[in-house]
Order: sequence, then C-alpha cells, then structure tokens
Amino acid sequence: MRLDRLFGTLLITALTVSGGSAAAQAAAIPMPERWDTTYVLMLEMNPSYVPASDSAAGSILAAHIQYQLGLVGDGRARQGGPIADATPSETIGMTLLATGSRKEAEAIASADPAVIAGRFKARIRAWTTPRLTPR
Repeated sequence: MRLDRLFGTLLITALTVSGGSAAAQAAAIPMPERWDTTYVLMLEMNPSYVPASDSAAGSILAAHIQYQLGLVGDGRARQGGPIADATPSETIGMTLLATGSRKEAEAIASADPAVIAGRFKARIRAWTTPRLTPR
C-alpha cells in the first residue's frame, strides 16, 4: 500500500472513531499528495562509558558540539540540540538531518566524535511528514 493511502486510511479511521464526520473533517484539509522523510539522529548516553579524565570528557563534548554545529552550518542538518528535561537513560539529544538516505544519516551519526569515543549511542529514525503547501 502506498504511504499516502495508508496515512489517509489511518486519518479517516481516527476521525470516524472520534465521532466526527470523516468526510466533513477530511474535506477541511486535503490529504497531502507528497510525503517527506526526515532522518532523525537520536543520541543516548552510553551507560558503560568511562572517561579517562574529566578533561577528556569535556574535550569529547566540545568536539561533539562543534561537529553538530558544523552539520547545521554546512546544510547536512536542519537543527539539533540537547533535550532539556531528559534523564541519562533517555534520548538526550536529537538532530534533524537533511540527508536523502538512511545510509547517509548513519554515516553522519557514526562520525560524531562523542559516538566514536563511546560517550553516546546513536540511533537513526525515519520520520515521515506530509509536505504541506500554504493556503
């Protein structure tokens, strides 16, 4: 099943279950014809990471921040940063990558100095969103 049809089916099902008129509500905003995939880099603390020293840990974090800023600066990422209220066992940072493939996103994630050093673990998630045109 095509992705746009799947999302359309889910939308109509959700509207019907919620008690609204699916036809009336779906007509208010037309279903998008195009969908975009954004690859999201999600960083988590590596619980087994033990820094050689406090200065080494600080240097790795500084290199990570510079790497992330560089991704935005050269257009490989749209934005990124830490999650302010995250606990160490959760996703602590996210970056919305501007890549065309999962392979490219994985290469960017694996080149992060904090991932290389083992301080962070990286996960890539594909986030599909409708391409909306302004009214």
